[in-house]
Amino acid sequence: MVKIEQLGALDVDEYDQENDEDYTDVSGSEYDEEGSELGSDLDDDEDDYYEEESLLDRITALKDIIPLSQRTAMSNFVSTMVNTGCSSINLFGKVAWVLSTSALVLLVPLALESEKDQALAQYENEAALTQPASPQGGLQPGVYPPGAPIQASAPGQPSPPSLAPPGF
Repeated sequence: MVKIEQLGALDVDEYDQENDEDYTDVSGSEYDEEGSELGSDLDDDEDDYYEEESLLDRITALKDIIPLSQRTAMSNFVSTMVNTGCSSINLFGKVAWVLSTSALVLLVPLALESEKDQALAQYENEAALTQPASPQGGLQPGVYPPGAPIQASAPGQPSPPSLAPPGF
């Protein structure tokens, strides 16, 4: 078990005076022959210490300044925002997947059929332009419009031989 004692101001002053001899100032000692040069090096070291302090060190130092209740509230807010963002991205991905697959399943066959209809209409227009019209304004003999039933033979003409597959 640990025993905690509170030190008074007099106890601290006495402790400082006793231990003052352990720590010496290097200026004016045998190591400092020029006097001020070593002292300026110490000032540079202090500047280097502050330059070496990172942003993370400064943020962790804020732990002593900001009360626990406010830190907890900020932490909860940030974690809620992160979770909401992740959920939103996940939902957006699922919606995008559903829309893209639905478009592929429904719109691609529709586009293919539309392209076939356009090609057929273009073919019919080209066929109509290449066929010369007969003098009576009708079709030439032996040429039938698309979708019209084909007659076996004209009256008074012999019928053409019928086509049958071999073996029948």
